[in-house]
Amino acid sequence: MNGAARLSVFVVLLFLAGCGSQARVEAERRAAMAAREEAEAARAEADAALARARSAQAANERRQKFECELIVKHRTGGGEGSNSHRTTRYDDGKPFSAVENVTTTIKGEKGVLKFGVKFKEHRDGKDVYEVSATEGDAKGEHSVTTDKQYEGKPLVIYESEQATLTLQPPAPSK
Repeated sequence: MNGAARLSVFVVLLFLAGCGSQARVEAERRAAMAAREEAEAARAEADAALARARSAQAANERRQKFECELIVKHRTGGGEGSNSHRTTRYDDGKPFSAVENVTTTIKGEKGVLKFGVKFKEHRDGKDVYEVSATEGDAKGEHSVTTDKQYEGKPLVIYESEQATLTLQPPAPSK
């Protein structure tokens, strides 16, 4: 092989080596881009999982921790009557009975009784309920609204001459 032929072969080999180098650089650039995209996708999934966990925790903090039912005993019309209120939800397939938002009206000889019991929040290890009561008779109406904290034990949340409202653990279903 003469010098010109050797030079041509060398130039071709150098060109091919350069092309291989460019191809290798392009492959490495694509691999780095794919790795960045994977890392970004993993970060986005981790952020989404954290947001879901925080949302679930916030929802859990807004729910009651103690099962209960509301027992209303009233004295109207010369006798006593009673009723109970509760709702049941299913958490992970398990029933949980509690008072969420109950209103009731009782009409009797002495007037009209209106009660509302509404779950507000779980705070400081207790379920907090807003209790409102309005008793009306010939002299007018008297209303009161207050918060009561329930800890899973019987708790009288309102009492008057005509009615007593008690939060207590639910009676077993029959």
